[in-house]
Amino acid sequence: MWREEMNEYGPRIIAIPNTIYEKYKNYTVVVAVLPTITKGEIIEKLRNSMSVTVCDYIECYPLLFGGIFVFLDDKVLTRYEFEGYVRIDQQKYDEFNINDFVREKCYTFEKETLCFTKSKCNNCIPIDNVGLRFII
Repeated sequence: MWREEMNEYGPRIIAIPNTIYEKYKNYTVVVAVLPTITKGEIIEKLRNSMSVTVCDYIECYPLLFGGIFVFLDDKVLTRYEFEGYVRIDQQKYDEFNINDFVREKCYTFEKETLCFTKSKCNNCIPIDNVGLRFII
């Protein structure tokens, strides 16, 4: 679903991915997922300011660039592109480990477990490696 708004050049369309946040010790993992969203506070902030300075890295970078971001404290550690799906699970698996992250595997974080797979499965959510869609 796209949001369309008129400007002096014609329609302006904007959409950003949904995000899944998980924490493990000092790490924050943010996964950009489909479907995209077209409404919300962050969209209005970005639309009105046209600047990424309106939000912090953890909030904005996954929305703008898609993929899977790993932050250490509040600094970007790395970004991965993973062609596949993520599933939220309640079972316990191996604890998150940055050294073997983003393989077809399940990782347990502080609250939930995220399972990454290249095959579509029940309750799987497609990972969005694109990020912001903006058409003027």
